[in-house]
Amino acid sequence: MSQIRRLAAIVVTWAMLDWASVAVRAADVHADAADSVVKVLVTALPPRYAEPWAPGWSMNYQGSGFVVDGRRILTAAHLVVYQTLVRVQKYGSPEKYPARVLFVSHEADLALLTVDEPAFFEGLHPLELGELPGKQQEVTVLGFPVGGDALSLTKGVVSRVEHQASAHGIGSLLAVQIDAAVNPGNSGGPVVAGGKIAGVVTQILNGEQNISYATSPPVIRHFLDDVADGRYDGFPSLGINTQRLDSPALKAWLRMSSGHTGVRVANVAPGSPASRVLQKDDVLLTVAGHAIADDGTVEFRPRERTQFDLYVDERQIGDRLPITIWRDGADRTVEVALDWPWPCGRLVRYPEYEQRPRYFVFGGLVFGALDWQYLTSFQAGRWPTGATALWGRWAERPDEEPVILNRVFPAAVNKGYEDLSDRIITQVDGVKPRNLADLVRLVESGIGEFVRFTDVEGAEIVLGRREAVAAGPAVLATYRVPTDRSAELLPRDYLFARGAIAPVLAPPVAGASPASASHETVASAP
Repeated sequence: MSQIRRLAAIVVTWAMLDWASVAVRAADVHADAADSVVKVLVTALPPRYAEPWAPGWSMNYQGSGFVVDGRRILTAAHLVVYQTLVRVQKYGSPEKYPARVLFVSHEADLALLTVDEPAFFEGLHPLELGELPGKQQEVTVLGFPVGGDALSLTKGVVSRVEHQASAHGIGSLLAVQIDAAVNPGNSGGPVVAGGKIAGVVTQILNGEQNISYATSPPVIRHFLDDVADGRYDGFPSLGINTQRLDSPALKAWLRMSSGHTGVRVANVAPGSPASRVLQKDDVLLTVAGHAIADDGTVEFRPRERTQFDLYVDERQIGDRLPITIWRDGADRTVEVALDWPWPCGRLVRYPEYEQRPRYFVFGGLVFGALDWQYLTSFQAGRWPTGATALWGRWAERPDEEPVILNRVFPAAVNKGYEDLSDRIITQVDGVKPRNLADLVRLVESGIGEFVRFTDVEGAEIVLGRREAVAAGPAVLATYRVPTDRSAELLPRDYLFARGAIAPVLAPPVAGASPASASHETVASAP
């Protein structure tokens, strides 16, 4: 019995020493990582989409970031969007250093910063980018969430690796789902596994506990490789919409051979890379040599699948992508030149964060462009009539965009239309406007007694032309709008050739009333 006790003691002692060595190694890993993580302090001036003529409200918030090679700081793009001032603070230091934004990828929700003061990087150790973590692999999240000033470390495991929709951008890229505690302020901080970067924290799932997402190492590597030449090009797009082939009848109609799987090309964007080699009703069988299943997924690791876009996303702009397709009862291999940055060609334009919202006021009617930012100002399921049908469609030409009647400033000149809002405009005096600038051209180049706007449901909104022009300054002054159009619409080389109508300016105003908008998303940025 005493021998058994001695053996047990040896085993326990060995186990304690082993766990102690593990703890020491973990502490070393965390210490190295802690010497790379910084707090990111941002002052931003986001636009007010309900009142695009107003300058917006200044906001202050914080997030996290970490040092990478080249005296750079990697963080989340949504932290620095519309920034007017960015400062960074080292762990354990009270000093805040001004930072500059070098590159931003809104698609990947990543940004690179730098600090011009050389002393800032003293004592900071760049984190090395690791490989894609495996399911159930232990990870540590480091950052500066709200609730305190000290560096926070939380542990968890990788739950999933697959494409996830972005709360900041549009579309989806390969992401790492983790169950570590993530809170506001963690955004931009590293997810660390084995002392290397396993992800960048970008968003959490609203209404759920411990479900958060990080940009994956392949996406991070793509971003860093992209900007190595001093320019950000983005992620490539094929320029197609596809349809799953779960239906045996649909596969039979396409005359697909037994054993073939893939996705049908539903439509091809005009002018896209795919338009040169693909056509409607082609079936994509493989991409870069990887078989595509009928649900549109590919196997990237044993028993792990994600969208076939994975092998498009990993390419750089300018690369060529081999695709095997089924067409006219036979398969063939084609190559697509990936020279279109994603997301190009959409009728409803994707986020253009560097641009302020555009507007035009005529007779108290406020017009704007129907874009992604405008739609996300609505609660889920409450989009304007006709907007759902436009979502996902390709533009017929690069400058095409839907135009919407945003709201009406009630005045005598627009009596009867006071309650109109969020109406998609399809015609001006019987002519379809290509975009907001074209709507302005159609309004101001018209010579008829009336100006007639037709919405997507066929309703007519008619104003007297002279009356609307004459009432312009008073309407703008009453509602405290400084000019009748946004700055982007002021330079118009094709307008006012005859000097008939000049831009309407309202008297200076002391202030403007605040605007409010609701935005519900499945995921949000922490």
